[in-house]
Parts: sequence; C-alpha cells; structure tokens
Amino acid sequence: MSLDRKYTRQCGHINSGMVVESERKFFRVTFKSNDRLDATGFNATYQFFEEVTAVAPTVVPISSSNHLSKYILFCYFFLFTLTLIGVKMI
Repeated sequence: MSLDRKYTRQCGHINSGMVVESERKFFRVTFKSNDRLDATGFNATYQFFEEVTAVAPTVVPISSSNHLSKYILFCYFFLFTLTLIGVKMI
C-alpha cells in the first residue's frame, strides 16, 4: 500500500472532528482489517462540492443625473456579490 503524502494512517484512532479534503476529482479510502482485534469498523461521511468560477458583471454606463439607474446598478452588484460568496436568496 502506498503512503499518503498529506494524511497519516488512522489505525485505531477515533477522531470524530477530522476533516479530510481532496484537491482532485477523486479520493480513495482504504479500510484494512486484521484478525487480531474485534471492532465495529468505521463510519465516514462525504460531501461533493462543485467548483465555482467567478464571472465579471457587465457594467452599464449611466449618467450622473439618473439616480434610479445608479440604485439599480448598486442592487445588481450587491446581488452578484452575494452570489459569489454563496448566500442564497429566497
């Protein structure tokens, strides 16, 4: 079995708060048992995250006298920023 460069073996350790993250599109967990100890195995939870790509907003030129257009542009930019940081609006 090859050694992991980032994470060590977790033989017999109970660490419920441990978080392991893969930097690629795959992740392998190997569970190896022997006949010396009798235990209940292991429990793991996983979650997939989609890669987020930022897109620059389209800037619409507005005149300095049109305050309503400035307000609309501000709202558009605000919602775009919330989308980038992951806030979901209802």
